Amino acid sequence: MPGSHGISFSPSDKLDRLGMTASLACAAHCALMPLAVGLLPLLGLGFLKDERLEWILVGTAAGLGTGSLMRGYQCHQQKRPLVVLALGLALLTSGRLAEAAGRSSGVILVVAGGIIVAMAHYLNQQRISEAELRGALNTTLLTDDELAREPSEWANFSDPLKFPKE
Repeated sequence: MPGSHGISFSPSDKLDRLGMTASLACAAHCALMPLAVGLLPLLGLGFLKDERLEWILVGTAAGLGTGSLMRGYQCHQQKRPLVVLALGLALLTSGRLAEAAGRSSGVILVVAGGIIVAMAHYLNQQRISEAELRGALNTTLLTDDELAREPSEWANFSDPLKFPKE
């Protein structure tokens, strides 16, 4: 969707927002589950403590994260969001395995992993925005031929950012 100055933003932006939301929902789900496990059947929400749902949430975080951040990497060429994603997914997976083995530390690992995956999406979004802004600003630079012309001619050049006329 074009911005107010003709700058268009990547479809990866929506994937990152969805990924951040899913990761934070996963972290909240895992943090609150030990407190709510007794109430869930009474509220008709017993399915939320199903082991399969837990792995579906991890798989969703991995799929959204990998897809979104790989698209972002093509735009900004920075590895940091991918490294942060890998760390978050490693914590999520380790936490799920620890929970399945009955270790209480699993909850902490899963919550931390979900938050870190959300941070990876945020970093990716910031890097994409910066790369797109740099690209848009680069279109405003004068070429050597344009620079050699008289300054009075510069006013006739088209405005690549499409700012409104005063």
